Amino acid sequence: MIPKECKRLAEVDFPIAEVSRHSAREKSIRHGHPSTLHLWWARRPLATCRAVLMGLLLPDPCDPLCPGDFKESARKALGQLRGVGKSDEDLRRALLAFIADFSKWDNSSNQTLLEIALALVRAVYPDGPPLVVDPFAGGGSIPLEALRLGCEAFASDLNPVACLILKVMLEEIPRHGPKLAEELRRVGAEIKRTAEKELAALYPKDPDGATPIAYLWARTVQCEAPGCGAEIPLMRSFWLCKKPNRKRALRCRIEKNAAQAASLLRESLRTSSHHRGFLPHWKAEGATYFVTFRLAGTLPKIVLDRLEQDRRTQEESLLRRFGQIPEDERRKLNDLFSAKVEEYLDAGAGECWLAGVVRSFGAR
Repeated sequence: MIPKECKRLAEVDFPIAEVSRHSAREKSIRHGHPSTLHLWWARRPLATCRAVLMGLLLPDPCDPLCPGDFKESARKALGQLRGVGKSDEDLRRALLAFIADFSKWDNSSNQTLLEIALALVRAVYPDGPPLVVDPFAGGGSIPLEALRLGCEAFASDLNPVACLILKVMLEEIPRHGPKLAEELRRVGAEIKRTAEKELAALYPKDPDGATPIAYLWARTVQCEAPGCGAEIPLMRSFWLCKKPNRKRALRCRIEKNAAQAASLLRESLRTSSHHRGFLPHWKAEGATYFVTFRLAGTLPKIVLDRLEQDRRTQEESLLRRFGQIPEDERRKLNDLFSAKVEEYLDAGAGECWLAGVVRSFGAR
């Protein structure tokens, strides 16, 4: 038995670079990984848990209180992989190298490495396996790795979903093995058949014979444009999936309400529209509307003429370059000259009828 005063290996050194690399790679592993059993939001990497448990269970061979029996057993076990030097520092380096190798996912089921790990733990606890307790086990990474190292494990969690994951992964799967998977497939198929029969009326087949699997619900608003009246869904995005090679999106097909469109069209006949110098541009009889005038500044004609000349010059340059102005270039040109107009207006050109009023109001 290791004295309590003897430092553990993790207290003096740890192969953090190698373990971190293996833990990061573990995120992309799917086949055979417990993460495929059930989604858990804060699942700890198995590589980290396995390495940390080994570092906490094994003593530091360089500690004066480390028993000689452990050193001898550790050298014998590690000798199956590589030669171990005679000094305690050599043994410490060999243990750290083993922990780094054993934390790799591909080596977690390597029979030789498993036997060495179990032999090292037995050398520390010859009277019986140690107990590892995790009262906040979540996805079960720590108790699972404790069982892998031959320890007894006690795991619990406040969340009942986590408790179900722990029970299946730590008790039912080791107890029943592949038979559990076969039974799960059988029961799942039976539930699927029953659900399809009961819910068939809610998911009628499409005209092309396809069966819908889900419905997307959204609030709608009626388009107020003259002669339209269509219902527009208020959806943030029509994308269903943006993954490479699996991009899927909905195509919105607007069906107009003929009666409402005719009513709106009749209303639109009592309206009039004006442009260039007439305000408001759109006027409906009997409607209440607001007209906003800009009195803080105006653009002198000489400025407008210069801007128009600059714009024509830019358009001619684009025509010589492309033959026809591309849509994105035209959009950039519009944004550029809109910004120039706003810049002149903000500078206070023209009569600035409200400039004195604003300054007076600010002084008060």
